[in-house]
Amino acid sequence: MFIRIWRSDFDTARRDELQRFAEEISAPMFRRLPGCLGFVHGAAGSTWITQTFWDSEQHIEDAEASELYQDVVSRILGTGFLGDDQRTEVFEVTAYEPPSRPQTAST
Repeated sequence: MFIRIWRSDFDTARRDELQRFAEEISAPMFRRLPGCLGFVHGAAGSTWITQTFWDSEQHIEDAEASELYQDVVSRILGTGFLGDDQRTEVFEVTAYEPPSRPQTAST
């Protein structure tokens, strides 16, 4: 399993718009991409992350090259709520234990 972390700064005044985009556009996309096992969106201050879980690095590469992914990237870049500081990292999972209960923002 692999983890891909995309990190970006964003306009905090538009956080609700970014959250809606993540829920309505990004989430359905990730559900359709082969090899995507799940995702997490998170925010701290003016930093947003999208962490995705994948079967393999090849699935990540295929997803990033897909028309579906490229369309969503174009759409989010066109919104204007992201900043210029964006980066992506990929890690191989070396240990994993799923949460025993759903995690909430308050826990």
